[in-house]
Amino acid sequence: MALSDLFGHGKDRRKKRRKHGRSTHGNGDSHPDMQVLQKEAEEAVAEQIERAKKYRDTKEKARHIPITTGDLHQPYEILGPVYYQISNKGFFSNALDALKDRYQIEIDQRKKAGIMSDTESRFMGPLSKELSVGQEDFESAFFIATEELKFRAALLGADAIVAMRQDIDIDTTGFSYFYLQMYGTAVKYKQAEDLS
Repeated sequence: MALSDLFGHGKDRRKKRRKHGRSTHGNGDSHPDMQVLQKEAEEAVAEQIERAKKYRDTKEKARHIPITTGDLHQPYEILGPVYYQISNKGFFSNALDALKDRYQIEIDQRKKAGIMSDTESRFMGPLSKELSVGQEDFESAFFIATEELKFRAALLGADAIVAMRQDIDIDTTGFSYFYLQMYGTAVKYKQAEDLS
């Protein structure tokens, strides 16, 4: 006796289901209709497109969010704290490398403009390789952290970030590893009607 006969799914029964346009799972249930699968796939694609559009819109808004270590001379309401952390050591270094790839165009533009140092063009003696790796990573990480902080503020609907602070831990054995935490307060400007 075949195993399929024990469970009532012999060859004859499968042939009948195929003939009528249905295939079976091991439990005898038929697959969902192809139209349902196609509709679900279309909805999933539409959802991904919408998510990508929202990401682009938020990223664009974040580009225009000012970030300051001080305060603003404009009335605002506090939305809440925003926080970001990044490191070039261990597990976090993979995230830093991925983010450096994502922000490579902006980082290159800043280097060309002289806003960030181009470590390849400088000579610091025998320690140049170790120091330049840590410095280049840190400058990139600082830029990335500010951009990611602004992105998180944009998700909250913020217009600015005030009282930005950072905490840096440096591995003093080689001076090439660091752990950077950045945080601030996301705020929304008060409109004229809110002030009355």
